[in-house]
Amino acid sequence: MVGLNIIWEGFKIKKIYLISSNNKVSGLSVFNGTNLLFLNSEKIINLILAKNIYLKNVKLTKKFPGVLFLELTWRQPVARLMSYDKPLFIDAEGFPAENNTSVDTFPQIYLSSVTLSGKTPDWRLLKAISLINELHKGDLFLSRVNFVDNNSEINVLIDDSVEVLLPYNFDPLSTGASLQTIISRFRIEGKFISKIDFRFEKPLVILKNE
Repeated sequence: MVGLNIIWEGFKIKKIYLISSNNKVSGLSVFNGTNLLFLNSEKIINLILAKNIYLKNVKLTKKFPGVLFLELTWRQPVARLMSYDKPLFIDAEGFPAENNTSVDTFPQIYLSSVTLSGKTPDWRLLKAISLINELHKGDLFLSRVNFVDNNSEINVLIDDSVEVLLPYNFDPLSTGASLQTIISRFRIEGKFISKIDFRFEKPLVILKNE
């Protein structure tokens, strides 16, 4: 028993180095009195992830006899979900993220209802974010995405001026490429687009003042 006590005391966690951009971390009390030798890394990581909804990844490194390095990666917002009373930001994988800056110029996504629990993000959020990323490649800013459930239609606003109508089954990659080509071509010609409708076999382009 004496030998066991010596081992237990010798490998107790005495110091934790937290590598994180955010020090407000829940669940760290799990390390109180914990022995580094018998620490179940996977279990601890899952517990910390469950306690912090904005946390994306946890890297745990042991340094014997009693030092622990905890490196945390937080989810970064790319859009703002407007279906809630309070601001709710979404990362590139469709999960909740925290905006730690005073800047709020993120694209707005409107959904009548959405469930953000579990490990599988809402498919509509993934489609919206994918389109945001594709347009960004062509220096186009997607201002707003509105999913209209009653007629399975999506209303998109680009650069606060061009309205785009999409069916629910649109492909973000091909649609993003088409939008870049259409908008760029008409801008070169000095024409201003009011609306682009992708609900037909070929996109319908409506110019302003027409």
